[in-house]
Amino acid sequence: LKTNLKGVDLSEANLRRADLKGVDLSEANLRKADLRGADLTKAVLIKTDFRQADLSNVNLKWVNLRGANLSNANLHKANLLGAKLRGTIFKKANLSETNLKKTFLLRADLSEAYLTRANLSESDLSGAFFIKFFLIWGNLLGISCFLLFLLSISIFSYEFKILSENSIFDDPTLIIIYS
Repeated sequence: LKTNLKGVDLSEANLRRADLKGVDLSEANLRKADLRGADLTKAVLIKTDFRQADLSNVNLKWVNLRGANLSNANLHKANLLGAKLRGTIFKKANLSETNLKKTFLLRADLSEAYLTRANLSESDLSGAFFIKFFLIWGNLLGISCFLLFLLSISIFSYEFKILSENSIFDDPTLIIIYS
């Protein structure tokens, strides 16, 4: 039985450690909500507003966040394994130590996002926007990308091995780009 909370206003709500597995929160307002340690495994979060929300240590495995807005959100140590993130906005989001393994970031916006020690291995970054983002000590092994937009980047100590034939990087390498 799935709970339907579609379109609900939970802005600034305290949902720490809440069990929200499989809940439909599509188009809900969770702006500035405190979701630290919550479990949203397999939740439907299409076009949900998470701007400035605290999602640190949140379990977001296999969620659908298509078109959601996570601008300025804190996702430190969040687990987004296998998440669908098509068109998701992560502008200025803290994604440090976040597990983004096997995610689908098609046309996602990660402008000015902090990805320190983030795991993006085996993810699809096709058409994703990485403008002024920061990568320090992370894992990008096995990513696939086509039309990846990289502008004004700081990348330090990352391993790259992109599997797509349309890749911009061919071998594992250290890349430092300054604008």
